[in-house]
Amino acid sequence: MNTHLITSFMYTTNKNMPRIRRDAVAFAEKHGVRTAARYFGFSPGAIVAWKKKAKVYGFNPVPTHSVKLKRHPKQLSEELVWKIFHTR
Repeated sequence: MNTHLITSFMYTTNKNMPRIRRDAVAFAEKHGVRTAARYFGFSPGAIVAWKKKAKVYGFNPVPTHSVKLKRHPKQLSEELVWKIFHTR
């Protein structure tokens, strides 16, 4: 079995993932991060990141974080765009 193919998917559309993250965090609180990572099949770093997010959300499902860029790195500022727009 090629494990590279399994671990290469970073984003999921699984509707149950927020609840799985919450359960993994609760399990990690009780049994430890590494044990939870082995039990749920995720990396210890992922469990630690979910624990940080769970502090914000409480015992609610931890939502999926979008990896979409909020803006382009070379994007012009809105102020400059309006100046260009009004001069034309």
